[in-house]
Amino acid sequence: MNISTRLLLPAGALCLILTGQTPLRADETAPPASTGVPRDPASSALREKMVRGYRDLHSYREQVVQTQWAKTREDATQIRIDFRFQKPNRFYLNVDYPGITTSGRWHLTYACDGKTLVLYNSAKNAFQRVKAPAKLDTLVLPGSLRGPEFLTLLRETDPIAELEKDALVKYAASYESGAQGNVDVLKLDIQQENAARVLRYRLDPKDHLVRGFTLNITPDPGQSSPFLDPEKPSTVESIYSTVELNPRLNASDFTFTPPAGAKENASDTTAKKATAQR
Repeated sequence: MNISTRLLLPAGALCLILTGQTPLRADETAPPASTGVPRDPASSALREKMVRGYRDLHSYREQVVQTQWAKTREDATQIRIDFRFQKPNRFYLNVDYPGITTSGRWHLTYACDGKTLVLYNSAKNAFQRVKAPAKLDTLVLPGSLRGPEFLTLLRETDPIAELEKDALVKYAASYESGAQGNVDVLKLDIQQENAARVLRYRLDPKDHLVRGFTLNITPDPGQSSPFLDPEKPSTVESIYSTVELNPRLNASDFTFTPPAGAKENASDTTAKKATAQR
């Protein structure tokens, strides 16, 4: 079941992917698969611990501040993420964005209490309500979500293995001290069509879950592919201010009531058909 959010999400924010690259259309040819660059034992072990750490969780809560800029931090934009999850299908996500054309902020909210899934867009003051799926592995989320926890928890898959299907990835592992204390660092040098990316996960050395990451995007020189949105040089930095493993979550943690006056998109035939196909 694919639950559509096209009436609620802004253009370009329709795919959950690790590095933010625009997905291929159906009439396009996929880039070549990874050639399988050998990984050193330390980076392989660190990657496996990270993925297993998320997979072994029964419930999870996080709050994240994600900052992105093109040239300098002074020009940065910032989003705030509040995420809660409990197996098999309880889920809450609020992504708070800066205003697109105004000085205010707006947010996307997803709430699934195991019975009903509610999707709300404050910029449009509109929401959808559909029957909750048994699992959330086909739920479409904003492309601004760059962390590995979303694919691992919702789709029960290895996000880096998914990345390797269409990118050349080189790995390195290290240990460092910084503002967030002592952390293990898993570095990925990623070559995808149109750009090179350097992704550095900062992992807690005890539970091996992400406490922060940086992503640097450098577009390839020359003409870009006509099938992909052109890449722009940018840096993304995420800091996880709250991380709770297996917290005791209540029903109220997964409920959301749209504000008074919000419009319900009850005529969303795409979502209705998707729900009917469960």
